[in-house]
Amino acid sequence: MSYFQLRIITRLSHCVSRRFHSPTYCISLQFNTLLAHKPCTASEESLEKALEILDLISPQPGKEGSGNKHMRLIEGCMEALIKTDSRQEKKGRLRKPKEPTAISDKISKRSVAFSGYEKDGYYKNNSDANDALTFFFHMRKQGMKPDEQTLSSVLSACGSERVYNLGTQLHAISVHSGLDLCISIGTSLVNFYSKCGDLDEAYQVFEGLLEKNVVSWTALIAGFAQQGQGERCWDLFLRMQFSLSRPNDFTYASLLKACTGIGSLAEGRVIHCHTIKGGFHSYTHVANALITMYAKCGSIEEANYMFEETEIRDVISWNAMIMAYAHHGLGDEALYLFREMEKRAIEPDAITFLGVLSSCRHVGLVEEGWHYFYSMVCEHKIDPGLDHYACMVDLLGRAGLLDQAKEFIRSMPILPNAVVWGSLLSSCRLHGDARIGSWAAQHRLLLEPGCSATYVQLANLYAASGSWEEAARVRKLMREKGLRTSPGYSWIEVKNRVYKFKAEDRSNPRWVEMIWVVDSLVKQMKSLGYVPDTSLGLDLNEEGGFIDCY
Repeated sequence: MSYFQLRIITRLSHCVSRRFHSPTYCISLQFNTLLAHKPCTASEESLEKALEILDLISPQPGKEGSGNKHMRLIEGCMEALIKTDSRQEKKGRLRKPKEPTAISDKISKRSVAFSGYEKDGYYKNNSDANDALTFFFHMRKQGMKPDEQTLSSVLSACGSERVYNLGTQLHAISVHSGLDLCISIGTSLVNFYSKCGDLDEAYQVFEGLLEKNVVSWTALIAGFAQQGQGERCWDLFLRMQFSLSRPNDFTYASLLKACTGIGSLAEGRVIHCHTIKGGFHSYTHVANALITMYAKCGSIEEANYMFEETEIRDVISWNAMIMAYAHHGLGDEALYLFREMEKRAIEPDAITFLGVLSSCRHVGLVEEGWHYFYSMVCEHKIDPGLDHYACMVDLLGRAGLLDQAKEFIRSMPILPNAVVWGSLLSSCRLHGDARIGSWAAQHRLLLEPGCSATYVQLANLYAASGSWEEAARVRKLMREKGLRTSPGYSWIEVKNRVYKFKAEDRSNPRWVEMIWVVDSLVKQMKSLGYVPDTSLGLDLNEEGGFIDCY
C-alpha cells in the first residue's frame, strides 16, 4: 500500500472516530471518478487529488441515525483504494467518460447546472448514469452545491441504470443536506429503490414522505408490480383512493401489470372500468397493458376486442396481440396478424419475431418457423437472441427433429444458455431419446449445477426409456446433493377470489373434497376412452422416490 493510500485511510479513520457527518457524499463518488473512471496511469496523482477532496471537508455534527450510511461511504472509499492496483491492470476495459467541455463553460455561469444540461438536451440524449454523475462531479468541482433538481436528476439516472451503490450514496447526500424531505427528492428515492428491487427501502422512504403525490404512489406500485406482488399493489391502490392523489395513466398501467402477474381477471376488469371512467383507456400504453392482462388472464376474446378498439396502435400493440395468440396456441391467427402488420408497413422488432416463432412452435409449423427466422436475420437485419434460438430448438424438438435441433445448437454464434438446453431436454423426454437427452442435461448442469428440475427430467427420461438403473443413479445423486424439486402451483379465480394450490399440499381444509373431484374427473375421462400416457407422468417426491402424477 502506497504512502498516499495510507494517508487517506488514516484520514478516513480519523473521520470515523470523530463521528463526523459532513458532506461525505463527495468522498466515495469522487473516489469512483478518480480511481475508476480516469485512466490509471498515475494512481499517485489521483490519490493526491482524493486527499485534496478530504481537505475540503470540515467535521460537522449530523443527524441521528445517519452513521450507518456514513460508514457505508467510508467502506466504499477504502474498498476503492484497495482495488486501485487491480483496476490499473484492467484499465483497457474501462470506458473513459466524456469530457463535458462545451457544457463546463456554462456551469460557471449558472447556479443550477443540471437544469442547464437538460435545457441543452444532453441529459435527455444520454441516459448513462456514469455520464450523468460525471456532470455532477464537474459541477461540484466548480464549487456549486447540489440543489433539489440536481439530486432528483442524478437519482433518476441511477434508477434507470440500476446503479444501486451510487444511488444510496446520493440518498446520504439528500439526508445530510435536508433535501430528503422535498417531495421531488423523496419521489425520486422511491422510484430509485423500486427500480433496483429494494422494495423495503422504497416503502420506508415512501412512508416517511410528509407529502405524497401521484408519482410517488405510482413508483411504489410499479415496484411491487415488477416483483410480482400484486396484493401489495392492490392495497396501495385502495389507500390511494382515500388520499388527495388521483391515479393517472401510468398508475393504471402498473396496476394492470400487477393483475397480470397474479392472474386476477376480476381485478383487471375493475381497473379497466377505472381507466374508462378516467378517460385513460384510449391511451396506447394503457390499451397495450389491457391487451396483455386479458390475454394472460385467459380471456383472449377481450384481448382481441381491446386490440380492435385501440385507435392508435404502435409496434407494442401488435406484439402484445401476437404474443396473446401464441400464448393461447392460436398460431394461424398470430401469423395472420403478422402479415397484416407487414401490409401496413409497420416494422417488426425482435419481440415481434419472438411471438411469431412461438406461434410456429405451438402448432408445429417447422417450415414457416425457418422462413420467419431467416426473414428476421436476412431481411430485417435483426440479430437473434437466446430466446429466438430456444424457440427454434423447441420447434425442431417438438417435431421430432432432434438431430437437427442438436446441430442447430452447435451452429449457434453465441453460447447457448440453460433455457436452450432445457428445451432440447424436454423434447428428448417427449420423444424418448435418452442419448441426446443426456447430452443436453450434462450441458445444462454445467450452467446450473443445482437445478433439481434437470435431474428430474433426466430421471424421467431414463425411466420412460426403461433405463431404470440410470434413473436410480440420478435419484441417488439428487439425495446426495440434497436437491429437492420446487413445488408446482396452480390457481383458479372463483367469485372474484384467487385460490392457489400447491402440489402435494394437504394443508387446505377442503383437501378431501378436492381429491374427490379430481378422482371423479379422472374416472369420467377414462369412461370416455381416454388413456393417460404414464410414461411422461413420473416425478420425484421429497424423498427422491417416484410418484405417479395420474
